[in-house]
Amino acid sequence: MARTLFDAAERERLFSRLQALTHDTRPHWGVMNPPQMVRHLREAIRMYTGEVQCPDRSTWRTRTIFRWMTLSGVLPPKHIIARNPPRTFKQIDVVRSGMAVEDLHSECRQLLEVTERAVQRQQWADRHPLFGRMSAREWGRLMHTHMAYHLRQFGV
Repeated sequence: MARTLFDAAERERLFSRLQALTHDTRPHWGVMNPPQMVRHLREAIRMYTGEVQCPDRSTWRTRTIFRWMTLSGVLPPKHIIARNPPRTFKQIDVVRSGMAVEDLHSECRQLLEVTERAVQRQQWADRHPLFGRMSAREWGRLMHTHMAYHLRQFGV
């Protein structure tokens, strides 16, 4: 079965990994520090629920191939990601937008709250800006994959 953030045990595993982060944890790729990464995850979940609006940048390729790869958990090797990291939407790009972040503990707490609220409400955006229309099951899978990707980025 595909991993999903709707599974309480999976959420617990991801949040346990998140607790292994410290302010000094360095990423294997990218420019975010740990509090920025956690804030980015929070803003992404807000995008998934429709609270944050991003422009539609979907193409046939992103709605089919890239969507399938992402939802299947197929991630490129670290060295490929390091050379050509995915382009983040400006609205959830904490670094480029200069978005304020709090301390790591506060950001983790807020991410947990936003995640639990999203899982409870089950209200999703009409479309993902890259993947198009998605079912609730796919939103749960995407949230899990995105969080696992960034935890992998920081080696936790």
